[in-house]
Amino acid sequence: MKRQFQKTLLMLAIFAGVPKAFAAVISGTVLFNGTPVAGVGVSATISNANANASVDTGVNGGYLLNVTNGAWTVSVNCNSGSDSLESILGAGNFQCPNDVIIIVSNSGAVANFTVPPATNDDQIVGTVSDNNGIPVAGVNVYANNGAGVIYTNTTDSTGRYSFFVFDGGWLISVDCGQLDSLGYACVDSQELATCCGYTDYHNFTPQAGGNSGDFGYSVADGQVTIASYYGPGGAVTIPGTINALPVTGIGAGAFENTSVTAVAIPGTVTNIEASAFAGCDLASVIIPNSVTYVGETAFADCFNLTSVTLGTNVASIGDAAFGSCDSLAGITIPAGVTNIGNDPFVGCSSLRAINVDSNNPDYASVGGVLFDRNVTSLIQYPAGNSAATYSAPAGVTNIGEYAFFVCGSLAGVTIGSGVTAIGFESFAFCPHLTSLYFLGNAPVTDPSAFSGSNTNGYLNATIYYLAGTSG
Repeated sequence: MKRQFQKTLLMLAIFAGVPKAFAAVISGTVLFNGTPVAGVGVSATISNANANASVDTGVNGGYLLNVTNGAWTVSVNCNSGSDSLESILGAGNFQCPNDVIIIVSNSGAVANFTVPPATNDDQIVGTVSDNNGIPVAGVNVYANNGAGVIYTNTTDSTGRYSFFVFDGGWLISVDCGQLDSLGYACVDSQELATCCGYTDYHNFTPQAGGNSGDFGYSVADGQVTIASYYGPGGAVTIPGTINALPVTGIGAGAFENTSVTAVAIPGTVTNIEASAFAGCDLASVIIPNSVTYVGETAFADCFNLTSVTLGTNVASIGDAAFGSCDSLAGITIPAGVTNIGNDPFVGCSSLRAINVDSNNPDYASVGGVLFDRNVTSLIQYPAGNSAATYSAPAGVTNIGEYAFFVCGSLAGVTIGSGVTAIGFESFAFCPHLTSLYFLGNAPVTDPSAFSGSNTNGYLNATIYYLAGTSG
């Protein structure tokens, strides 16, 4: 008897704020591909009376709502809870039906819903071709919406793949096992958002190479570049050769955000590319004498990095190469470095000194501060310097971008009369900086140079200048 009572209740409305005297009913069915959809929620609302009614459909897809007179908006629950179309039909298999507005006046009204199937009218198209432009045929490409819908397409003789998909976000990936069997390194997946019948494009360019142990690699001109790392982390030794070919490069992002705590770089490596070790757990690193290039952000965000030894043949250090290495206390720039990008040690909050080999023809260090050789451009003030005040040397004409960024101890800075330019966020987020002394005319200053974390977005510093100066 109790079970029958519950089944009867299923066909009645559940009310919130609807008057007890009902004038009429709204009834109808919910169908998908001509088949009744049982157990899906249907609700009706009327705004001017702040009332609503809801019920789940029965086994025949039918529903019945007791309502009052008025204009009601009737809708089907598409994606909320166990009585939703998404729960019953599966994500990606349908389109949510439009709401129905119906006028009820002392009689019954009907609102039927036909749930349309998903329309795959968006297209994703691309190619898989190697770094020499040769098509990679016969590999599977996958489109995954993250909700259980996965499409597969195999590249044709031109390396082309294509999918017809419905609106939404898709992760496009290539079968790395198949790439490896063909002698190519794995490629990163790509996120795409499709909509409205448009075509989206993404091409994959696997490098000739493959996998060796915990490493993915590419080959070009008889030389190997480590492209990725799949190992468990900890102490890692990079091989000097793979398949009898020398390992000369560590590719962009190869070890990025891995749990590598120590790395032995072989003496065959010449290039460490952008973000190669960014976000690792490295405590120290020795860059061998064979290396000539350290790319931008190569070791950025290595928060545990306390010691860096740069090889004698390093010639170029990229932008923010060691940015935000919070534990790094000191570093020495070798004599062979001829190019340093912008803010190489930006945000290194423990860095007390940047030293430069006295034989370096392009850069100099004065009091642990990095300058160009002529000491006319101040490149980087070590953020961990404990001094409360600083006076720039008399010959300085330019203060570079991020030069004093997050300098935690500075309270006062004196800027010489020769300074004509102050760069982007040069003094940004220096929490104790309260005084700036200008000995000459006001330099051309980037609007963000003194931005900070105070309520007005700028540092609360007092500017002092000499009588008779301008700007």
